Amino acid sequence: MKGYGKVYKEVMRDTRLTAGEKGLYAYLCSYAGGSGSCYPSRSLISHEMGLNKDTVTKYMAKLRALGYIKLAKKRGGRGRFENNRYIIVHMSGDASSSSDRETGSRHTGAGKTMSGRTGPGQSVTKNNNNKINNDKMNDFKTNKHKTISLCVEKIKDPSLKESFIRFIDMREEKGKPLNDMTVSLMLDDLRSLSDNEREQKRIVDRSVTNSWLNFYPLCSSSRTAENDEEPIRAEDIQIPFGIYPTRTHLGG
Repeated sequence: MKGYGKVYKEVMRDTRLTAGEKGLYAYLCSYAGGSGSCYPSRSLISHEMGLNKDTVTKYMAKLRALGYIKLAKKRGGRGRFENNRYIIVHMSGDASSSSDRETGSRHTGAGKTMSGRTGPGQSVTKNNNNKINNDKMNDFKTNKHKTISLCVEKIKDPSLKESFIRFIDMREEKGKPLNDMTVSLMLDDLRSLSDNEREQKRIVDRSVTNSWLNFYPLCSSSRTAENDEEPIRAEDIQIPFGIYPTRTHLGG
C-alpha cells in the first residue's frame, strides 16, 4: 500500500535501541513500503525528523551494527555516487532481542527449577555453562584482532592503511575500541564519503588529529586547498640590499 510500511515488533521491543533509533528505523520502513529498501538522503532525514546530521549518522550506525539495516552504495551516471540505499532487515543478527529473552524467562521460568531449589546436578550444569561462556569470550578476544587485521589488510593504499590503524589505536586509547563488525562499518562509511583514497586518508587523519570517533565529509574548500597555490603577499617579497640605485646615483 502506498505511503505505508511494516515496522516489526521484534525491533520495537529490542531494549538495546533508544527511542530515537527506533524512530529512525520506523521512518526508513515507512519510506521502504513493501519493497524492503529506500534511499532518502541524510539531509532529508535530518530535516523531516528534526535531528542534526551527526545524530542521524550515530543512530544509523547503531541500527547497522545490530543488523537491522544494511547500506548499499550505488553509482549513477559518470561513476558518481547516488544517495545511500538502505535495505531493511526485520530481524537482527541475534536469535532474539533482550526483551524477548526476559519475557520468555518470566513466563516459562527458563533457567529455574520448578521447586526453586538448587541441587548438585544443577550446580554442575551451571558451572559447565559458565565455562562454555568463558571459552566463547576468550575465543572472541583472541580472534577479534585477527578479524580486524583482515579488514584492514583489504585497504590497498599503504598510506591510508597506516592512517586507519592509527584511528583504531586512537579509539582504543579513548576507551571506545572497534571490533570486527564496527571496523567493517567504519570502512563502509569512509568509502561512502569519498571513493578517492587520497581524500579518504585526509578524512581519517582529521578524525585522528581531532580525536573524533567517526568520519565526517571534507568541505569543498578542504578538497581544493591542497591543489591551490598559496597567494604571494607583497610583504613576503624580500628585495636584496643595494639592488636599487639611490637618488644621488640618479643625480637627484
